[in-house]
Amino acid sequence: MEGDLPLDQQQAEQLHWQQSKQGSLMMWVVTWNSRDYPWQAVARPTLIRNGQDYKLRAILRADSVRHLREMLPRQLTRIERHPEDDPVIMEVWL
Repeated sequence: MEGDLPLDQQQAEQLHWQQSKQGSLMMWVVTWNSRDYPWQAVARPTLIRNGQDYKLRAILRADSVRHLREMLPRQLTRIERHPEDDPVIMEVWL
């Protein structure tokens, strides 16, 4: 999608751990086959700081959810999607 900033694995890890050191929580929402990225897996980071959440323009993108999981920062915990989530949401990583 126009305006998205594609990251590689190293950049994603740097972003994630930099924010963690500053006391922020970052979650990565993994989607599959969204309107803006058909037939692709995308992870979008959301920064949570002082009770506010900020969706970042950065994304990770891959041809499969399995490959995308390998690109996420290491040592994260997978959270199953909630039944009421948008169907394109596959999982969240914290």
